[in-house]
Amino acid sequence: MSSNDEILRRLKELEAENAQLRRHINLPGKTETKPTTTHVAMWKGHPVIRFEGAFRPFGLGLRKAAIILEKIDDVRFFVDNNRQHIAGAPDGDEPA
Repeated sequence: MSSNDEILRRLKELEAENAQLRRHINLPGKTETKPTTTHVAMWKGHPVIRFEGAFRPFGLGLRKAAIILEKIDDVRFFVDNNRQHIAGAPDGDEPA
């Protein structure tokens, strides 16, 4: 088997492995393998809501959650107009 044949064989193996891995992660337009869950807890005597799923877990306090509810239409607009960036978006809540 020539070196070129070996490279093509290995490439085919890697493509198959890549396809299998993609089925197990959250990609836009695909169903998440790990559902998003919420948990209400207390932090320093204040209620917080925690989100866990196919992303780094995060939480919101009552004040921030109330602001999001007030501006939910703006949040929907923001997500709808930036869907093409979801797959590559960082997990952080601050701009890089």
